[in-house]
Amino acid sequence: MSYGVCILSVVPLRGEASERAEMVSQLLFGDLYEVLEENGNWLKIKTSDCGYEGFLSQKYHHTLSKEQFQELKQAPQSMVSDFMTLICEGKTQTIFPVFIGASFPKPDDQGRFQMGNAAFTLPSWSEEAVENSEFKIQHSESETTFSSQFSVFSFQLSSMLEFAMRFLRAPYLWGGRTPAGIDCSGFTQLIYKSIGVLIPRDASQQVELGQPLDFASEAQIGDLAFFQNEEGRIIHVGMVCGPGKIIHASGQVRIDKLDDTGIFNADKGQYSHQLRIIKRIL
Repeated sequence: MSYGVCILSVVPLRGEASERAEMVSQLLFGDLYEVLEENGNWLKIKTSDCGYEGFLSQKYHHTLSKEQFQELKQAPQSMVSDFMTLICEGKTQTIFPVFIGASFPKPDDQGRFQMGNAAFTLPSWSEEAVENSEFKIQHSESETTFSSQFSVFSFQLSSMLEFAMRFLRAPYLWGGRTPAGIDCSGFTQLIYKSIGVLIPRDASQQVELGQPLDFASEAQIGDLAFFQNEEGRIIHVGMVCGPGKIIHASGQVRIDKLDDTGIFNADKGQYSHQLRIIKRIL
């Protein structure tokens, strides 16, 4: 088995080994994965955070050894908590954006970190002898460091809400995980990642977590509400963001009213989603 890490801002993960196949998710900068199969110019991979499987083009693949993979997986992480931060790639000195929700090893005092290959050995940032897996934060004020879950529960809730609000008006995109386009379960997954809690990628998997609530009036900030179609299949998820309110990705990331019936869209004057269950994860 081989391993890899995403060293671009964001790359698509496909449902099949084809550029024309449906985008089922995205890898963000710093995401680790295992390679399950090779299929010509395509790799079938499994993400290390939630075990999500999909097909990645070989042109996006950055190889890691097993030792490098384990080291990066266990390292304390910094996560971008603002819309984006700028990172300089060491070998070419190229500066590129990394989006909210992306995570990478905690930088040193000079904002430097590496993802595979040789660690920094030079006393100062230099193009000489620097591998293309080494990076430097250009703006470090928009990152949060975590190694597991925060210990103060009230801080968790306010932190999650603040993080979620930064996605308001982000357009809906099936498989998306950035402010340029995001889907409902990718949104809730990133919200929980912002406090160091890793949950599955899809709504049908997320609904298996936590404890059910009897009524919408019992819900508190951070609870996840799940919605069903006429066949009873889970098709949507959002996060409770206040009494009788939900923030979710539907057309765009928006806040709507939530009750025991479902989501009421005030713009259309009707219910848009039928409530199935509300689960308390934390």
